[in-house]
Amino acid sequence: FILEDSVYDISFFDDSVLVINYNNLGDSVFEVSSQKLIHYVSKDIIELTNNVQLKNYNGDLLKTNQLFWNIETNNILSLDTVLIKTSDKVINGCGFYSDDNFENYKIFNIWIFFF
Repeated sequence: FILEDSVYDISFFDDSVLVINYNNLGDSVFEVSSQKLIHYVSKDIIELTNNVQLKNYNGDLLKTNQLFWNIETNNILSLDTVLIKTSDKVINGCGFYSDDNFENYKIFNIWIFFF
């Protein structure tokens, strides 16, 4: 996904991180927290690791250990196991792809629990 030779400018944060993403109108689209964040500036990609939790404005929650956010294309991706909690179900899987507002997503190798 990211070639180390092609990345020159990197910002690294190694303590609890909270990022809030706003749309052009100033409304919060989602917030994501993790223990570590790496921003690959030349690629405009953010890698979040360790206890990643993403919550959208609908209250849906994504938990994983590694998440990539491509700021330029407005997409998020995880190749790790994921857990998604919505108001009526819990979805587990391995692999995740979504737009960055976390509304249109695909989960791979899924299993779902309804309540």
